[in-house]
Amino acid sequence: MNMKQYIITAAAAAIFLHGSVLAAEDFSDSFDAPQLSSAWTVHEGEWIVRDGELINEDGGLITLNAPRGDRFALDMRIYLPNKWLSVIFALTEPHNYDTVYFLANGYWETFTMNGQSVDNYIQHRDADITTGVYHDVRIVYDYGHVTVYFDGTLKGHATHFHRPGAAIGFRTLKGSGIVKIEHVNMETIDAPPVQIISAIAPQAFANAKIY
Repeated sequence: MNMKQYIITAAAAAIFLHGSVLAAEDFSDSFDAPQLSSAWTVHEGEWIVRDGELINEDGGLITLNAPRGDRFALDMRIYLPNKWLSVIFALTEPHNYDTVYFLANGYWETFTMNGQSVDNYIQHRDADITTGVYHDVRIVYDYGHVTVYFDGTLKGHATHFHRPGAAIGFRTLKGSGIVKIEHVNMETIDAPPVQIISAIAPQAFANAKIY
């Protein structure tokens, strides 16, 4: 399959998998209010607003009520906890979601959580993923294609199509330590999807692997 055929096939697959295009509802929260906005739903743990930040100290799940659409960019400034943090870009239920997962000691992952099983798993080694400090994180979701930026640098693409979902959110596990989020911005993207589709080599879809 040549690249032109691949792009057409991938674009058709995206439309087949995701159906009609849903528009994201642009959203921004800098957590300036004295308490958590009604735009958020807490499912697990304690999430509070303190000193202009969304804070969790011992694990939990929180989701945003605004529709996330089929093409959107999610920008955040996050103080990464000592162990684990999921930035969920497609959640259908609390234990069914697709995520970018940041780990201590320089790793980031993408995967699909289905109850207790993990699918489409891929892990990247990256020394820039440091905990206990603030980072600017950008995740672009485009018809199932996911692109990750970290402190303004393109880090890579998920090598699998990721399903659509009803919400975005954050999950951290007990014992992970404190996570602090200074702001969250979600906006519709207008760039042609081919820019992301063509950036992923066809052979990358064969098997998940560690980079």
